[in-house]
Amino acid sequence: MKTPTWFSLPLAVLPLFGLEVRGTTTLTGGSSSRSRTLFPADFGSNVSQDAVGITTTQNPEGIVGTPNIGLTWSASGGAGWWHCAWSEKNIDNHVFQMAGGGAGSIYSILFTPTFDTGVVFNGFNFIGSSPKDSYQFRVSLVDVASDSTVWSETTERWTTTKGLPFNNAPAIAANYTGGLGMAYRLDIEMLEASGSGNTQNNIAIDNISFAQTSIPESSTYGIIGMGLVAVGAIVFRRSKKN
Repeated sequence: MKTPTWFSLPLAVLPLFGLEVRGTTTLTGGSSSRSRTLFPADFGSNVSQDAVGITTTQNPEGIVGTPNIGLTWSASGGAGWWHCAWSEKNIDNHVFQMAGGGAGSIYSILFTPTFDTGVVFNGFNFIGSSPKDSYQFRVSLVDVASDSTVWSETTERWTTTKGLPFNNAPAIAANYTGGLGMAYRLDIEMLEASGSGNTQNNIAIDNISFAQTSIPESSTYGIIGMGLVAVGAIVFRRSKKN
């Protein structure tokens, strides 16, 4: 079926108005005071204020955090995501531990926005624990609808060294902005884990930063106005023909 002109015109001008980046959310650790406990699979969902393990900022219009984005945490080939209280010199000594993994294990976070919101994935930090453990990861961002990778980075192989920031582990900076209403899955695939006998439990991530976009309110009104003008023009032409 052919798309009516009055419908396609407002959609076509969306890029002209641009997207507004709302406040950001940074996840800095689990909400439990106990170490090595599974945390809720929806941790960090629909954030609109600071909480334990969650830090927010607001945009100039006063919108705080990422209230329109839901999160789902999962793992394949490992024991899951654990909250862990480490003293590894990150922001607050709490981390998201990728427990029980080995080569081929994938730890994932699904970002699901509302239809009028876009996901902005900024990045995160890896953190090692035991000295002389070596790791390598492939980090990918996957468009869920098409099951296609939209961004990917493979870290260099690194060895944990006590005392350095994040114990010599790398930072990931994706800075990817997704489309409105599009869900994305962050996949963190372990390519190598070698060293101590407990290497599979000595790696974590922290400072997971993301934001959300939306169409600015003024632009929304502009789009509605253009749509009404287009409808009026079509009705006028048809009335003249008749």
